[in-house]
Amino acid sequence: MTAAGAAVLAVVAFSGCGGGGSGPPKNLSLQGIKIPTSRLTQQVTSLCAVARQAHTDPAGANGAFYGAGPHDSLHLLAAILAGGHHTQSQALLDTMMTFENDLAARPPPSATGPDADALVASANVGLQSLKVPPQRCG
Repeated sequence: MTAAGAAVLAVVAFSGCGGGGSGPPKNLSLQGIKIPTSRLTQQVTSLCAVARQAHTDPAGANGAFYGAGPHDSLHLLAAILAGGHHTQSQALLDTMMTFENDLAARPPPSATGPDADALVASANVGLQSLKVPPQRCG
């Protein structure tokens, strides 16, 4: 488990989601800190680009995922989910671990692309659990 993963697990008991109203929430809450929903949805959209790259250039997807990519925001999403949606949080972390293991392999396995697709799907399930519309990959 990475240090970031351990940090996420440390805040699990204190996580929750916020928002309210009839539309999608503009912010989500983690330990009382407001996280703009757009920050997470933008990163899931960037995960779509990582998934496309994972199909054509699995080794190159590593930089796109960890660099300025969605890795950290996915951990943030998992932490937010953990408060009231533990199953979705754990599924997201498990799916992310599978994809991270693919990226760490040399060479990455042929499952890297499909595992990236599964990660997009898991992130979208998490968003939907928080009443945030899923992000479509183009």
